[in-house]
Amino acid sequence: MKLVRTILLTALLLWLAQILLFLLLLAESYSHIFLSLLVCFGAHIPDSAIQEFISKILTALLFPIRLVASASTSNTFLAVVFSLALDSLVWGLAIGMVIYLVSTCTVKNKS
Repeated sequence: MKLVRTILLTALLLWLAQILLFLLLLAESYSHIFLSLLVCFGAHIPDSAIQEFISKILTALLFPIRLVASASTSNTFLAVVFSLALDSLVWGLAIGMVIYLVSTCTVKNKS
């Protein structure tokens, strides 16, 4: 039971982190577009370091689902949320198992 709880909690935390990163990237993109259009009169401004950093983190986090999903899948809101949840479950399974194994090994070593 503790293993399932650890996996689900890890998956939930990763899902929330992905949603937060997407929102940060969206906010940064809107401010970037606003700056480009109103201040620079439509001239292209290179991406900021924050945008590149968040994009690289999301690329790493979304790697498992990118292997499965193709470009022909629908881009509806529900499909995106479902794919994020599936991706978080894959990462949560891997990371949650490691956390569980480390915690059980440390408890057995203390005894």
